[in-house]
Amino acid sequence: MTNRKIILLLFVLFSCGLSVNSTSGLGMEGFGDRPVEISCEWYDGVAAVAKSTGRVYSVWVNGGEIFCFESNTKTFNEVLRKFASISAPQRCLIIRSEVGIGTSFERKEIPCDWKLSIIGGIHRSVLIHEKGMKAKELYPSITVFLGSGNIKLDELDVPAGIDVTISESIKADANLLKVVNEIDKWRQAEEKWRAFVEPYIEKIRKEDSEPRIDCVEIRSELISEKLSKHRIYAIETRKFLRPSLFAVSMEGEITDISKPGHVSFLKEQNILVSDSDAAISATRLFEELSAASKTVFDLKFNTANFKILDKRLYQSFYQDADWHYSAEKQEKIWIVKKIYVGKKDCLAYASKLEIVLDEKDRFQGIWRKPW
Repeated sequence: MTNRKIILLLFVLFSCGLSVNSTSGLGMEGFGDRPVEISCEWYDGVAAVAKSTGRVYSVWVNGGEIFCFESNTKTFNEVLRKFASISAPQRCLIIRSEVGIGTSFERKEIPCDWKLSIIGGIHRSVLIHEKGMKAKELYPSITVFLGSGNIKLDELDVPAGIDVTISESIKADANLLKVVNEIDKWRQAEEKWRAFVEPYIEKIRKEDSEPRIDCVEIRSELISEKLSKHRIYAIETRKFLRPSLFAVSMEGEITDISKPGHVSFLKEQNILVSDSDAAISATRLFEELSAASKTVFDLKFNTANFKILDKRLYQSFYQDADWHYSAEKQEKIWIVKKIYVGKKDCLAYASKLEIVLDEKDRFQGIWRKPW
């Protein structure tokens, strides 16, 4: 057998979980969160992914490296954002339905939720010889395992720039396949959004002589519930009339919903306002969209660069409990009152808003009224 075939066989055995002996000089392994040895062959950004929290096992064989991690969905979505930014020509996410298992040289099984695979050294040279420089196996990939339940498929947030591959078991499950297809649609929609917003932001940076200006995705419980087919992005801006709030649909349609356009946008969503709770929810959603760009602008003064502002994670900051909402219906209009009930030494003003409905009790508009 030729040396080339021996090398290939060893890597195949390793990939399948059949280990080579650590004393043979062909492989090294490590357990837990040991320091990562960065290779000069790695693409820029790979090291940040390899250093992610939760690492339980790592192994090197003939230049091929695998890092195994335990994780939850929130942490893994942060990993995907790092992964999307690496300098490789291709980045692949492989989604599998089973429980993830790493296998040590002594055939000990190590449970994991995702793994990072990097090809280098001798194995990379063999792949280039066999398949050329366009072989997708040459580039870093992440495999996520759903079997443990720690990472939820329907909560994955796959950024633009990552190709998605799914296992046969997921293809055979109609429910899982539907979720994956939605993930892929959102990924394509984000690519369209990036193509639009990056030159727009660059223009704003030059006009304002402020290189730190960026866009932020706004998330909240209300946005997730009422605008589930859209993602909302805000751009920090110093100019009142500049478009600064956008809705991106799953199909990649981009809509400027900057004030006062956010009211027309809400009207188009056919939001049902059938009771007082629904009226209060519609009012709070209107307020969230109204304040989105200013909130991002204010936070940028005291916060390092961030790409997502999730109100669900910062509930204490917003202090929603300091305000009491009530709603009363008068024919086809809901009167929503907002009263401050927080600390007495805080200066805050009550407000009143009117929600206008159509004949089917759907949201048609909202206006602030004198108290």
